[in-house]
Amino acid sequence: MRPFFFFLALLSGFAMSSQDTIYFLNKTKETVKLVEMTSEQIKYRFLDYPDGPLLIVENALIEKVVLKNGIVQAPLNKIDRATNVKQLLGKDSDSLNSAEQISQALFNKGVKDASSHYTSKGAENAATLSTAFCAPCGLIVSAVCASVPPKMETLNYPSIEAFNNRAYELGYRKEANRIKKKRIWSGFGSGLTINFFASTFVYLAFLRYR
Repeated sequence: MRPFFFFLALLSGFAMSSQDTIYFLNKTKETVKLVEMTSEQIKYRFLDYPDGPLLIVENALIEKVVLKNGIVQAPLNKIDRATNVKQLLGKDSDSLNSAEQISQALFNKGVKDASSHYTSKGAENAATLSTAFCAPCGLIVSAVCASVPPKMETLNYPSIEAFNNRAYELGYRKEANRIKKKRIWSGFGSGLTINFFASTFVYLAFLRYR
């Protein structure tokens, strides 16, 4: 029986050594079978469910990947490769000691830049005009416009090098989306005001000249 158990132990050791491990920024890890690593995401399947669904995780959420041969692989868009952190964050980068802190700082930088550079008001104007002419129609237009994220050509980001960084991009897009929604509903409110006064004027004119 001993040779049999020894054989099982060898098989078990081989199985353990043929697995890949993903370490996430939230300090958790997952034993997986890697399928593909790209500049933006990692695709994998659970080791004990090789025929299961293909799972996808963004590189911005990953600290490192330990391959089955023992090689430690950083995500392909690792922050210090995608852009010059010092150039983006200035002296603030000196106090950042981990990839998670740098990711958060770049995310915050994206949010800050969006607040000053995202200036598109096309959707806001559409909400205002449509509501001014027809309040129910304006509500529909506003709801539809608010459900669509800003288009790439309207983002007006200050630097393509910075925007190529995933953490920065996420922060910029999130803030731009928030600003867009705020402007749309502000435009809807302005349209309602115009609609109310216009309707009131027409009604009073009708009472006077009927």
